[in-house]
Amino acid sequence: MDQVEGCRDYLVAGKDIPGVLRIACIESFWVNVRLLVKFLVKLTHDSRNADARALVPDWQKPTGDTADRLLKDWNTASAHVMNFANERAPEDLADIDPITDEDLKRVARDVRTVYDQFCQAADARH
Repeated sequence: MDQVEGCRDYLVAGKDIPGVLRIACIESFWVNVRLLVKFLVKLTHDSRNADARALVPDWQKPTGDTADRLLKDWNTASAHVMNFANERAPEDLADIDPITDEDLKRVARDVRTVYDQFCQAADARH
């Protein structure tokens, strides 16, 4: 969560940071969003990777608008940061919808919402 919120703050603050650091913040933001969504929302436990149920066995996959948006965000991060997906470089650059500061704030807010629910569920177990 620190990486998501910290990078969001640098990206939306309008501070003049070198391009390479801005790209590093963008990538860190999306990588950590993707990791948290997979861990908390997608719940794809396999022999190599744990999900939230490894720590809170009765954790249920979130549903509703927030979860739906986060699954779309997971797809965005997967296609544009984690993999060289074909949609990463469309034929017509006009087809790219830029990510706005408000989008970054919303994504971070949605991840925080589900993360806080997870923390509450974990605390309730103790």
